[in-house]
Amino acid sequence: MIKDCLKGKHKLESITELSHWDGSAQVVRWCSICGSIVIDTQIDHRIFPGQVMPMKSPELFKNEIN
Repeated sequence: MIKDCLKGKHKLESITELSHWDGSAQVVRWCSICGSIVIDTQIDHRIFPGQVMPMKSPELFKNEIN
């Protein structure tokens, strides 16, 4: 499973969502496999990955990449 994360195919789960008056939302997503986290913008069910905060990964996962 961690091999998928190393290829960028994370198993992201929504943790929380902040909705705005214009129908957009900021969504915090977390990978339950490697622990990476990202904050995306979502508009009309379209996801703009990392628009608020690019994906950040734990140091342990970063060491696995190198």
